[in-house]
Amino acid sequence: MSIPSVLPGNDFPLPDGSYVLSQYGTNDVFTLADNDRLILLPYVENDRNQIFACHRVALTGRLGFVSSGSRRRILRDQWEDLWGRIHTSPSVWESWAFEPVRNGGFRMTSLAWDIESPVRTFREADTTRFTISPGRHASSELLVGVTELP
Repeated sequence: MSIPSVLPGNDFPLPDGSYVLSQYGTNDVFTLADNDRLILLPYVENDRNQIFACHRVALTGRLGFVSSGSRRRILRDQWEDLWGRIHTSPSVWESWAFEPVRNGGFRMTSLAWDIESPVRTFREADTTRFTISPGRHASSELLVGVTELP
C-alpha cells in the first residue's frame, strides 16, 4: 500500500500537552501523555480485528499508533499511520495517516485500496468529533473524540 510522502515545510513538532481520546458509544475516556498506552476498541463490538494500542512517543512528542495484532509501530517522518483490517476481508489492510499542522491540530487522511480519500482537518482544542472510516460498506467505524488538555 502506498503511503503519502511528507509534504514540504512540515518539519515542526506537535504542540505540547496531553490529549484525551474518548470512544463514542462507550463513554470511555482515556488520557494520553508521554509513554501512556491505551486500547481503542472498535465501535462495532463484534469486530475484534480492529484493536489498536496508542501511545505518545516521548522522544519526538508525536502521536503514535500500534496495531495490537502485529505490534508493528509505523512512524514515517510527520505521518503517523493507523492500520485497520476490514473485518469481512482479513487480507486487506487500510491505514489512516495523521499529519500535525501548524494550528495545533491534525490533518487526517484515510487510505483504502491504495486510494486516498478526502482529507479531514480537525483541532484538538475544538473537541471535534471525527470518524476513522475508509468509507467502505464492509468496514467498521471507529468513533473517537480528541481534545487537548489545559
